[in-house]
Amino acid sequence: MTDFTLQFLEKVYQPGKNLVFSPTSIRFCFGLAALGTEGSTRVQICNVLGLPLDDKEILRVLLAGNDSAKGLNVANAIYVDSKRATLQDLYRMTVGRAATIENIDFAEADNAAYVINKMVREATQGMIASIVDAAAVQNAVMVLVNAIHFAREWAEKLTLIGDKEFKLDDGNTVKVPFISTGVKERKVLYAKMAGYQVVSLPYEGGNFNGVLVIPDDNVSVAKMVDSLTESGLQEAWSALRMQDVKLSFPKFKINWENELSTILKALGLIDAFVPGLADFRYMCDQPLFVDKVLHKAVIEVDEDGTRAAAVTAMVMKGISIPIVIDVNRPFLFAVTGKNGEIHFLTTVENPS
Repeated sequence: MTDFTLQFLEKVYQPGKNLVFSPTSIRFCFGLAALGTEGSTRVQICNVLGLPLDDKEILRVLLAGNDSAKGLNVANAIYVDSKRATLQDLYRMTVGRAATIENIDFAEADNAAYVINKMVREATQGMIASIVDAAAVQNAVMVLVNAIHFAREWAEKLTLIGDKEFKLDDGNTVKVPFISTGVKERKVLYAKMAGYQVVSLPYEGGNFNGVLVIPDDNVSVAKMVDSLTESGLQEAWSALRMQDVKLSFPKFKINWENELSTILKALGLIDAFVPGLADFRYMCDQPLFVDKVLHKAVIEVDEDGTRAAAVTAMVMKGISIPIVIDVNRPFLFAVTGKNGEIHFLTTVENPS
């Protein structure tokens, strides 16, 4: 999944602008969809998102994600308009192990958006208030939602040390509150790589870490982002060793949101968005395609620890298949009034 994360980062990163996203949330949302796919639609989803191709393995990924006892809460939900589509029995049985399934009337778009956003608020403990509006779900057949919430305190609390100058890449500075490991050195995991340093701070419980990747003085974040690779990060993680470190960095809260379809198409996930090419045959009894993918994320880091949340919503619509009629045999033709009265009636037996 690191490969997808870095490829996605390259597409959405803008120098000088804050960014936060959850590759896990995006991956889980598409995992729900992948269970209903076939052919190149499935191959593209799984290749781009780093998911296995096999249903059982996809389900294993989805079920393994929720680790509420350790601080990571994952909620998956599928909203389907039962007036417009019926879930395939096998898909309902399989995906129902990882997600709640709820019937909803998308013709009442305001209420549908309210129901989905209520789930989002509850799953993210209020960190994200909404993901869709009425316009986003109008004429939808299904909406697949993943919400993820993380909250953990540092294994050793940090100290708020007041405002300090923070140097921006454009040369300007801003004064912001800083936090620190304290006046004395602290043993933490540290690695020095070509062009950047890595510091890993553990959260309580030892299952998660807050990792700072700090470019060298002469290296911008933009240059570092361009140079990051999956193998390079793996090498950095392997190089981490316990070192005496005196660390200070700014506390921060960052939000970001975007519609992801253009980004995902650029990464090679194309067929799912194209009516006629999208193959969700195992999902429901109607041909569907992905209309839009909405993503929101927020993260807050301070002296106590970290809180973060993300939501991904996939809006799926039906494919309107035209009725094709080739009149190549005898037929009737009538000229009628608006109330159905017949003024002329013809039997066409031989138009030649």
